[in-house]
Parts: sequence; C-alpha cells; structure tokens
Amino acid sequence: MYLPQSVTTSTELLEMVMVPTQIISPQSNKPVIGCIMDTVVGSANMTSSDRLLSEYEVIKIVSSLDNFDGNLPPPCKIVKETEHKPEQKFWNGRDIFSIIIPKLNYHKSNEVENVMIVEGILKSGVCDKSIIGTASGGLIHIITNDLGHGVTKDFLNDIQKITNSWLLKEGFSVGLGDTIPNKDIAKRIQEIINKAKGDVNNFISVTRSPKNYKNKLSTRDDFETTVNNLLNKARDETGGYASKSLDFTNSLNNMTESGSKGNKINISQIMAVVGQQSVTSGSKRGRIAFGFENRTLPHFEKYDDGPMSRGFVEQSYLRGLKPEEFFFHAMSGREGLKIDQNIYSS
Repeated sequence: MYLPQSVTTSTELLEMVMVPTQIISPQSNKPVIGCIMDTVVGSANMTSSDRLLSEYEVIKIVSSLDNFDGNLPPPCKIVKETEHKPEQKFWNGRDIFSIIIPKLNYHKSNEVENVMIVEGILKSGVCDKSIIGTASGGLIHIITNDLGHGVTKDFLNDIQKITNSWLLKEGFSVGLGDTIPNKDIAKRIQEIINKAKGDVNNFISVTRSPKNYKNKLSTRDDFETTVNNLLNKARDETGGYASKSLDFTNSLNNMTESGSKGNKINISQIMAVVGQQSVTSGSKRGRIAFGFENRTLPHFEKYDDGPMSRGFVEQSYLRGLKPEEFFFHAMSGREGLKIDQNIYSS
C-alpha cells in the first residue's frame, strides 16, 4: 500500500485516479473513454428505429435512469380518444435517446444522414460509434469541453443503462441466416474468384515463357506483387458484392455499419472468400513459401506457383475450408505466436 506523505501528493493522486478527469487524453487531445460493442449497436438501433413505443413501454425503458425526473419529451404521435379507447401517445427511439442528451447543440456530417442535436433534442441522424465513441469531435468530446467531465460521466452511465433496456426489449442477435448471400450474389462471387485464378495462371504462363525469361521482364518481387494484387482485388471485389447485398436489418451488417464490432473484411471472409494467406519467411512477408521439397504441401506438385498451392483460400467460412486451405489458414493464424524454446530444452 502506498500512503501519500503530503497534501500535494494526496491531491495529485486524487486527480490521477479520478476517472472522469481522464476522459480526454492530454497526449492526443481526444477522448480515450467512449461507448463500445452493445452500447454502440443499441444506440444506433434506437436512433434509427421508426418503431413507435407506448407510454408504458417508454416508462419501462427510462426507469433504469438514475437522474430521470419523470418528465417525458413531447410524443411524436397522438391518437385521439375514441369511444372504446382513451387517448394514446407514442414516442420513437430518438425521442427516448434525447432524454439523456445534455442541453447542447451539435452537428456532424454523415454519409447517410447528418446528425443534428438542437438544445439537447436529437433531430436527425444515427448515433453510431463515430458519434458516441472515442472519435475526436464526437459527442463525448463536445460534452466534456462544453459542460465538463461530470456531465460526461452522467451521460456515459445513462447511455449504458438506456441502451441495455432498449436491447432487452427489442432484442438483438446474429444468426446463420444473416451470413447467407442470395443465389445471384453467390454466383457473381464465384465468377470473380474463377476470373482471378485464371488471370494469375495466365500471368504465370506469360512470365515463364522463354521470351520473357530472356528479356527479364519480371523480377521475383514484381511477380509476387502482381499475383498478390490480382488475388487481393478479387477478395475486395467479392466482399463488396457481399456487403452490398445486406441492408441495416441484417444483424451482421448492422454491427459493422454501427461500428460495434467487425468490418467489411470479416463479412467478405464469412460470405465470399477468405483470401490470400500471408506469412513471414526470412526477412520477407508474402505468400506461403516453398518449404517442403520445393512445394508448400505434399498435396501439390513441385515448383507450383499457382494461387491454390501458395496459400489462396477461395472458400468462405460459410462454405467451409478444404484441408489444404485449413493448413494455410492455420499457418497465417499462428504468425503472432512465439514458442518458448526453454520448454523443449530438457
């Protein structure tokens, strides 16, 4: 245990361990504390949802807030009283989210819809990771600068509670159905992969022709760079097709678009193609090198420089990897691991 010996030391310690004062990092002048994962996807779904909630449902959601004063914002829709039903009031997700936003003005341009907050009321836009995360100029950053770290602390606590309540009510899960492309997309993906493999094989044939060998038109590094570019282009193109086939209602795409978890490459590898595996061999990093009698694995012929024998995984996780593809993928996945040689010294 460390006991401070002076008032100065006590004050320094108190400031350093007080989390709210450390939200903005002096090193980068931007927040280092923000919303992630469930809070991000919950916030994005809440602020993009047009579903109407009754007064009873709204009260259940906001009852988790510590500082809720019982006053709800004006409803977005009112159904007048009839002979059989009393007057009904309805709110949407943005109305509920506005309850926890401090009274400030905020605007940020977005590709789909600009985020606009006027006097603490969310008028438009979706509050994804770029808004409630650790991005410079995000809502966390602005609240801290304008209103102080105490207000930011309350906002972070409130957003965690209100998004949890929203998710408990609305639900969110990713299923196998979210990862299956439609038939047209699957067909187009296979065409792109076949074309890329054909282009690589044609390039190998041209490179190894006597004319090119004589003129030295391509060095080994140039050769590998060109092959990698062709295969990576196929991966990116197939991934683009797979992503375009998904809308915001797709839970997998929902997570990546909101910034909760994952990215476009993850979707590409799940639905389209895992792609070229790269490992470090000597001082260079690139395709799987020959290490087994001038071939990568005993499954292939010697000196085979084709895409399949050098680590290109054309299957997706959804379709399942072939045995040799599984080996290559395992090699790439082990890149960052170090084995303690002392274990085997005895």
